[in-house]
Amino acid sequence: MPADDTAIDARLRAGDQQAVGELLEANRERLLRTIRLRLDPRLAQRMCAEDVLQEAWLAATQRLSRYAANATGHPYTWLRLVVVQTLVDCHRHHLGVQQRDPRRELSLAHNQGPDGSAVSAATVVLQLSGAVSSPSAALRQDELRGLVAQALAQVSDSDREVIVLRHFEDLGNDEVAEALGIQAKAASIRYVRAITRLRDALEALGLSLGDLRGR
Repeated sequence: MPADDTAIDARLRAGDQQAVGELLEANRERLLRTIRLRLDPRLAQRMCAEDVLQEAWLAATQRLSRYAANATGHPYTWLRLVVVQTLVDCHRHHLGVQQRDPRRELSLAHNQGPDGSAVSAATVVLQLSGAVSSPSAALRQDELRGLVAQALAQVSDSDREVIVLRHFEDLGNDEVAEALGIQAKAASIRYVRAITRLRDALEALGLSLGDLRGR
């Protein structure tokens, strides 16, 4: 565990609520990206990603007394799980949907699932795409998004899942392994397999992995 993680881990285990806030602030953008990737459009009409994050912060402070017994790895992975659990609860409360166990990662799909658990391919592409400044550039971006979404739809759920975690949520391999509940070596193998399949799908459409780095 990195030195910074070791320090914050010790504070969390000691019940330091301020450490929760510091951990959240240090990872705010990553956590907001996780929420936006999974926020059902119907729920987005009622609350924004910041609202969900605020509720997750309250939930994390309330669960801090159980941190030492449940946390097994990086503090960020624990906080991210609380965020995903909070989002699951928000979907259930506002939309009345039954979510999967958040430890079973919310997989990427071309369309939002009826339970709100799937990540829209279009949403992922929008997360990757930078701002455009002209109508012609906007048209190109729309074309690019459509092609990338098509490529993402051609790889399996498990492959898309690990790509989302690595490329869109910026999790390291060890963090991905913790999020998926698998060994680090298995996470690495899954990622190499997934990115190879996505690269092949992109190349078949005349694109490259570089087209996924436009955030």
